[in-house]
Amino acid sequence: ELHIPGYQFCGLGSRLVKRLARGDQGINSLDAECREHDIVYLRSNNLADRHAADEILDVKA
Repeated sequence: ELHIPGYQFCGLGSRLVKRLARGDQGINSLDAECREHDIVYLRSNNLADRHAADEILDVKA
């Protein structure tokens, strides 16, 4: 995993599917927003969807 130390979802390689199966929600509001961003990337290969998720994370971070 290459995510930010101490975080569950922020950064690369967060093992999203495993963490979702465990019910992880994130350690704080930023981590929760990273979780939502990662879920969009998991569910959609559409660039418009991914860019929208990037914008939302940028605003909320």
